[in-house]
Amino acid sequence: MKLLSVFFLLFFTISFPAISNGSSKIEYIVESAKNGNADAQFKLAEMYKNGVDIEQDNSQSLFWYEKSAKNGNADAQAIMGLVYYFGVGSYDIDIKRAYAWASVSAKQGRENSNEVAEGYADDLNEQEL
Repeated sequence: MKLLSVFFLLFFTISFPAISNGSSKIEYIVESAKNGNADAQFKLAEMYKNGVDIEQDNSQSLFWYEKSAKNGNADAQAIMGLVYYFGVGSYDIDIKRAYAWASVSAKQGRENSNEVAEGYADDLNEQEL
């Protein structure tokens, strides 16, 4: 039983790092995202998309995906490619931008992004590439 207690203590300590000012996990993620942390921005986008620990909000989700993508998160870059390819939310269809985001993601080694970029390229003429 004591071992189980130690396990839970370690699990929650690792999962929810202590923050000196008493902020919650969500406030920590939001603050990190606002300070330009691409991984926190991606996490916040996912939280908004799925309504996990925060009210579901697609426009906020897209806002944070774009911030994360611009700050170098390869997963967010791949998602922004999809956003532009399909014209999600307030984003108009823009195959050229979809291709650009997928290509940047592929250059970072994100799995399948190269194939996706090639698929987007099929929808563009040579001048647009």
